[in-house]
Amino acid sequence: MEEFGIIMRNSLRILAALCLFRFGGCTGQVLINEVMASNASCLADEDGDSSDWIELYNSSEDPAELGGWALTDDPLDPRKWIFPGKTLDSGGFLIIFASGKNRSGSPDSELHANFKLDSDGETIRLLDENGIEQDALRLEKLPADYSCGRHPDGKGIRQIFPQPTPGHSNVTAGYTGFAETTTASSPAGLYPKALTVTIRAENGSVIRYTLDGSEPDMRSPLYSAPAKIETSTVLRARAFRPGMLPGPVLTASYIIRDRTNLPVVSLSTDPDNLFDDDIGIYVKGHGTAMGGYPDNPVGPPCSHRIVRTGRGLRIQRGCRPCDARQDDP
Repeated sequence: MEEFGIIMRNSLRILAALCLFRFGGCTGQVLINEVMASNASCLADEDGDSSDWIELYNSSEDPAELGGWALTDDPLDPRKWIFPGKTLDSGGFLIIFASGKNRSGSPDSELHANFKLDSDGETIRLLDENGIEQDALRLEKLPADYSCGRHPDGKGIRQIFPQPTPGHSNVTAGYTGFAETTTASSPAGLYPKALTVTIRAENGSVIRYTLDGSEPDMRSPLYSAPAKIETSTVLRARAFRPGMLPGPVLTASYIIRDRTNLPVVSLSTDPDNLFDDDIGIYVKGHGTAMGGYPDNPVGPPCSHRIVRTGRGLRIQRGCRPCDARQDDP
């Protein structure tokens, strides 16, 4: 029995050594390093489309053969998309477009998975040719052109990157999440007289605010006391915390006037979206915007019947109103 035990221990050591050689310690050495689930303008594929993408990173000292490996976003379909014969060099990065186009082609061509990513959040899994999960990365809902990944490459904690680096090392600033949502003590709407509004955020976040329609940033006034609203005002507020991205922007339009039977609509946006020479839709500028971006952010319209929604704002046919003219027939 003792001899049998020695043989078994030696056999297990050999098996472990083989596992270390083949799979890098039975843990994922090819890892999901960065993912973008809402690609607006960050990276175009060979068709010129802004497809979602997944970046892999080989953290081992040896090349990795990916033929037969799989990517999936469906736990019920672990081998949803299968890699063709593809070698990923040591320290190398590989982009797979999650475009739904299902292209593997030659080893040197772009890779396109047969599924798209859910911008509201999901989990991406990487499995080897034996169906063993080598890595997984959980996604959350992010703004367009923000990515989720690891810093440092391959082994760091999951972070959010406002400046993605597809196909390259994650060296830009990363953040662990977003600051809290701010709330106002009084809802947006029509008011017959002045009011005082208190802004709150949980967990001790710093609040900054504006009264000119612009999005609050670190240069905006620090909120320290309730705001006195005496005339029609667009109040915007945002929470800030060290090491985190700013929280969502609270937008509230307070219309101070007598009641009216006519509907009142308030559109709020950063002044740059209207008057900046590069992106403003009301100015001809440098010719780069050509009428402005179709998705310039607009805050919630509000009236006696409160409706809050995010919308885009554009001017049709021309960069500014004075360009419009009527020719005589």
